Order: sequence, then structure tokens, then C-alpha cells
Amino acid sequence: MTSITTLAKVMAATGCVAASGSKERIFLAERFHIERVVTSHDPKRINFSENTAIHECLLVARRSPSAEDKATEFFSLRRMPTTPEEAIAASEAIAGGQTTEWGSRTLWPAERVEAGDWTPVQWFDGQLAEIAYRLSQDSHLEPAGLRHRIGPEGRRIRDAYRKCSAEEPNAVPVFWSVSTSTHRTMRSSPEGWGRPKEAKQSLAGKYWNQRSQVLVAQRHRTTNGLLTAIWSPETSVGSGWVPVSVDNKTEGTALAAWWNSTPARIMLLNQRTKTLTYPAWSLAQLRSIRIPRPGNPAWSALTEAWEAACDIEMAPLSQGEECKARRIIDRAAAGALQLDEEQVAEWRRMLAIEPTISNRPAPHPSSAVSNVRDTSSL
Repeated sequence: MTSITTLAKVMAATGCVAASGSKERIFLAERFHIERVVTSHDPKRINFSENTAIHECLLVARRSPSAEDKATEFFSLRRMPTTPEEAIAASEAIAGGQTTEWGSRTLWPAERVEAGDWTPVQWFDGQLAEIAYRLSQDSHLEPAGLRHRIGPEGRRIRDAYRKCSAEEPNAVPVFWSVSTSTHRTMRSSPEGWGRPKEAKQSLAGKYWNQRSQVLVAQRHRTTNGLLTAIWSPETSVGSGWVPVSVDNKTEGTALAAWWNSTPARIMLLNQRTKTLTYPAWSLAQLRSIRIPRPGNPAWSALTEAWEAACDIEMAPLSQGEECKARRIIDRAAAGALQLDEEQVAEWRRMLAIEPTISNRPAPHPSSAVSNVRDTSSL
């Protein structure tokens, strides 16, 4: 008889995507077939264990010679069972492939899982993970960090500066807050002031030399956050915002528009750390976000989109279709990818109904619509 060893464990959902968990994911995938990962996308019950408030998932892996090259099933629960009877029903439905009532499943290729890419765990609709993967391979794009300096991160600014009033000596304008009540349009200005701490004068000067007119968010509330990038009439640094070097206003405004587009937001949300609803990104993650290559003719369209939308108040992702600014930006973003505008609009609609964005249960599909995303052969 063939010996089969089964491993089942509850873990933080972000452990499936955070860089810090990469070695463990690869270790497990080298030794087991990662058969199934079940994640709760029920906004009211996001965890499997008690006394925790983080998104959790249930990992099931088996060691067997026949498990090679098998895809991994990522199952997203629409609602968490509340009784033992419901738990049994959900388990049987998942095992039997009858998933419409309980959620959706995505089949993820073995080679991606073995490389540590378990990104479908973050999405109710696993097709968004596939879109992010294809964006990572798109020849029209390149990593932002290839041509732009990104940094310093917010904690460096908090370490070297203290909040102060505009009247204090050596005060400089600083973006202290990512609050939606403070910054609501892509054109924005620093809301506060900072003064170098006495013991950190040299560091403060070093960081201030990296200031820019373009800053990108280092953390973002998915349920009500508005902006992932801003352009400022004056150069600055930030606590929750990270400067991105640009050569001129035209380049800067186009970059700010792209960073607020639906494709860029999908890339950002495909590498969430900390929590699924309030992710924070490292400088390495921000540098990996892909932007149009220098020769892409869509840069001029992105500049025009910024001019048209920079003073229009942005809406949360859950209100994507009502957000005039995002619709304007996404038209230009579609051109950068050489896609039809309706394709990017569909991505925008997919984002809007994600439970970690809408803070509502995922809509129940009609029986005529498949809720299985098989990407294992792509």
C-alpha cells in the first residue's frame, strides 16, 4: 500500500502571500501536494479559530507519489458555517465540487504553488489573482523600481521628524495622514508640518533630499480608502506616503494616474500583508508594481486623464462604477495595456463586489454562471 501523510493546519491568510512566509510555502509545496486552501470571505466571520480578528485559512496537504503536478484548489467561503451540521454540509459540498451555495473555487497551477505563489487566497473571485499574474507578465509594463527611486518609507520619517507647527524653525511640509477625510483627490497638498528631531538632523536631511511631488500609499483601507497615489504642487515626504522620484510634472501626474487605476490596484491588492482589509506594503513590494514602459504611447493619455480627473473626489473601490475619476483613469490604463476599455471596466466591477472591499457577502451567482476558475492549464 502507498503511504499517504496528511497535513491540516489553520493559518493566517496573509501567511499565504507575505514575503516572510515564502520559505515555508515553498518547503511545504516541495514535500506535499497542497491539495486545498479554504479561506473565509464572510465579512462577519473571517477566522476559523477563536480569540483572533484576522483572516484565516485552512490548509490541507497530502504527501503521495501520485500528487505530482496536481493543481491546488483555493476555496473561498461565501459564509462561514455556524453549526456542526452546516460545517459537515459545507465540507461535503467542497469535497464534491458542489460549491455554488458555499462559495467559489480556483484551481491554481502546481508550478506557481511550488514557487510560493498562493495569491488566490486573498480573493473571493480567484480570477483576480489570474489577472494580477498576467499583469506581472505583460510586456507593455515594467517594475516601477527599475527607473524610479521609491523611498524613504513612512517609519523612517516618523523616526527622524516630529510633528510641529508651520511657525517652528526648520519646519517642512509633511504628508502625515492617509485618512480619507484629509486627502480625497489626486491633486493634494501636505496637511501637516515636521521638524527634524535633535538627534536625527543628519538622517532627516538625507530623507528630505528624497522628497518628491509624487507619493504612493504604503498602507490602504480596502473598504473605504480612496487614493493609492497623489501628486502635490510641492515636494514632500510622508508617514503613510512614500515619495517616488520623477523628472517632471508630466511624468509625475501620469504616474499618479496609473497608480490609482484599476490594474495598479489589482497588483497592489494581490500582495497584501498585515491584513486583507488594511494591507501595508514594503518598499520592495511598491517597487515591484508594474507601470507602462517609457515608450508606451499611453503615457500622454494618462497625463490627460490626470488633468481631467485630478480635482474630482475619488470614491472607494466598492463604488467603482459611480467614480467618475476612476472611469477616466481606466480608459487611459486600458490603452497602456492595449486592452478594450470594457475589459478594464469589468475588472473594476469585479473589485467592487469583493467581500474584503465591499464589506458585504459575495453575491450569489445564478445557476447558469460557473463559479469555478480553472487556471491550472494557463
